[in-house]
Amino acid sequence: MDQLKDKELQRTYEELFETFSSPGWMRLAKQAEALRKQLDTVRGVKDLFELGVRTGEVKNLDWLLGFPQACEYSYAELQRNDGQDVDAPATPGKAEILS
Repeated sequence: MDQLKDKELQRTYEELFETFSSPGWMRLAKQAEALRKQLDTVRGVKDLFELGVRTGEVKNLDWLLGFPQACEYSYAELQRNDGQDVDAPATPGKAEILS
């Protein structure tokens, strides 16, 4: 794993990656995936309010389950751009490198 210049940020990512590889995280992810499959249906929804609640639950589970991949992606981008001045993205997901 290449090191970032910002040592505190490097330590944060290392701790996140360690967490994602732990048995506890793997159990949590497995349970969250099972719950997501259970909730990702309109079967049993009685009204629009309940549909909205369920949609929010599924979105939260999607975020949780996608968090490790998002961290991997952002870490790779930081490594790729480390040492270069990177401006805030004009559009989400697109950073502009200043010359």
